[in-house]
Amino acid sequence: MKIPKNVLDKLDELNRLCETYPEYIPLPKVADFLGANAEGLRFGIENGTCPFGVMWQKTITGNKAFKIPTAKFYFWYAGDAVRALAGTEKGVKT
Repeated sequence: MKIPKNVLDKLDELNRLCETYPEYIPLPKVADFLGANAEGLRFGIENGTCPFGVMWQKTITGNKAFKIPTAKFYFWYAGDAVRALAGTEKGVKT
């Protein structure tokens, strides 16, 4: 089976994003990558529907902060592709 070019292009874009931001990817960059609204992504992280992000309350007045760890986002988005390319259902061989 051949992987479609648009899928490979998206994985290349993901790799560039992760290389640019090796520890944490800014939320607006992830929103752009996903074609989503940044506020909607914040809502999803806050409500647990986006498992790759973390949120915490910064101040007693309710200001919130969000972080998206690069590795967690990468494996959330590309986990099945990584397993397929590695040739194993258990994950990447080292």
